[in-house]
Amino acid sequence: MPIVLNNILKGKPKLVINFEVDYDSSDSLVKDYFDACDYQNNFVSELKNMQKQINILSINRLPLSLSPVNRVSAIIWKPIEVI
Repeated sequence: MPIVLNNILKGKPKLVINFEVDYDSSDSLVKDYFDACDYQNNFVSELKNMQKQINILSINRLPLSLSPVNRVSAIIWKPIEVI
């Protein structure tokens, strides 16, 4: 588990909203750009790999961005409560 996600989960949040570039839903030009820059931070894939610990509620691409290449998504998720 990535250190950032581990630190977030230690805080026992009720809901988390991340504003991140969503590599998986980006078009091919953006993916080519990230691949050429050796883009390593695919946050959505990390979250999907943690399905036993978290529940992804939604991933919404934001209509506006500061960059035409780095389109940001709002990723809303929460930890799965263990009873």
